[in-house]
Amino acid sequence: MAWSWVIPLCIAIALAAFTAGRRAGARQGRSRALAEAPLQLRRQALLEGVCPICDAPRSQCYNEQTGHTGG
Repeated sequence: MAWSWVIPLCIAIALAAFTAGRRAGARQGRSRALAEAPLQLRRQALLEGVCPICDAPRSQCYNEQTGHTGG
């Protein structure tokens, strides 16, 4: 009878650990995505030769010195 609280306690601890790990993973994933998204957009634009903002050909839209010109 004294051991009847052990299983619910173990389940509660496992649930708390899972929740903490999931939140930490979500925070880490968001920070990685925010860091990587600009690099992926630039890579896509360079590979495809199309501006990701206005879908114009890179030669009409992009200025190497200033970036997007809105063209």
